[in-house]
Amino acid sequence: MGDYPVLDRDGLAEAREISNQHWMIGATLSSTFHGRDIFSPAAAHLAAGWEFNLVGPPVQQLVRLSPKTSVMSAKGIEGEIIGVDDPFGSLVTNIPGGDLKGLGYNIGDRVFVQIGKKGSRCLLRDIYGCAGRRVSALCRFTRSGGDRGQPG
Repeated sequence: MGDYPVLDRDGLAEAREISNQHWMIGATLSSTFHGRDIFSPAAAHLAAGWEFNLVGPPVQQLVRLSPKTSVMSAKGIEGEIIGVDDPFGSLVTNIPGGDLKGLGYNIGDRVFVQIGKKGSRCLLRDIYGCAGRRVSALCRFTRSGGDRGQPG
């Protein structure tokens, strides 16, 4: 199967943009908590039996992304920044957290991170709150359904 196992297996009857403001939490949406503000309320409405067409207009054309994967070598792991978690400035990579563990790193270790020509030793944590103020932290995340490493 490809990157979209459910879509590849079951197909897609219709896709809609979640734009119904009445199905969202709060007048001002957070730039980072879409699961809380948009996806959960929409799922709750659908689970309660509301009509799918009320969520918003149909999406005319879907775009299938082809994400790049990180590469492990004798030097370490090379990956790409795939997003920025605004307004916090957290960088999201395509490096699975399990790869760091596979190299022998554990929570609390210092990990050398290089972006472009600049490098820094960062504290490996599993959540940002454990890093403390003014500490460069590299957080490893585990999602339900498997260790994918990237925060969402």
